[in-house]
Amino acid sequence: MEYAWIVWILIAVVLFIFEAVTVTLTSIWFAVGALVTAVISYFTQNIWIQILCFLLLSALLLVLTRPVLAKWIKRAPTNSDSMIGKQVLVIKKIDNVSGGGQVKYNAAVWTAKSADNSIIEEGRKVTVQEIKGVSLIVK
Repeated sequence: MEYAWIVWILIAVVLFIFEAVTVTLTSIWFAVGALVTAVISYFTQNIWIQILCFLLLSALLLVLTRPVLAKWIKRAPTNSDSMIGKQVLVIKKIDNVSGGGQVKYNAAVWTAKSADNSIIEEGRKVTVQEIKGVSLIVK
């Protein structure tokens, strides 16, 4: 097949688009495998060699790089993680029993709970200890 490289490039583009839409690190290795196979197809017209190269490259990339990337992605802190240790203003009384406590950090209002189950009155400054779900745990 004389224009196999075009087919491999199209496969790579579709896989890159799929990866961009899903952002789950599922098809990136196959997209890279398809790109390298497009280059290989320039040197050989044998479709079986191309398919074998595609499968081997994709599997090799998947096995060698996925664990490294998965660890790196899990360790990447989020914007909300940067709030831990910061002082926030209580804008609605924090009472873990009755609920409804709120704090303000920058322009955002967060649901808040007391770390030690104490009642914290409105207007006080507290420190963010941790984040559980959509609530800040403060002290």
